[in-house]
Amino acid sequence: MLIVKSIGAGLFGAYAETKYGPNIGTGSLGLPTLFGATPLILTAISFWSLLHGFLVVNQARSKYIKLAKEAGEKEVDERYDLPNLYAQGTS
Repeated sequence: MLIVKSIGAGLFGAYAETKYGPNIGTGSLGLPTLFGATPLILTAISFWSLLHGFLVVNQARSKYIKLAKEAGEKEVDERYDLPNLYAQGTS
């Protein structure tokens, strides 16, 4: 579903750019005027991907902690919680 949404957003952006975007001229260095937008967009997409990944992993972790507790599993928090920095007695 994420891929479908991303493709849809990309197609919408491409349409909006060609339909309503400015006539891009050349800047003083011979580069297109909006050349600087590319790194900005790539950086924003990278941060969005990281944030989305963290949220999905956190939701899955919460889901499986809940399922394990309902199943009566012991030491659920140590098994499914965030990794420990140092080894503990049960590791």
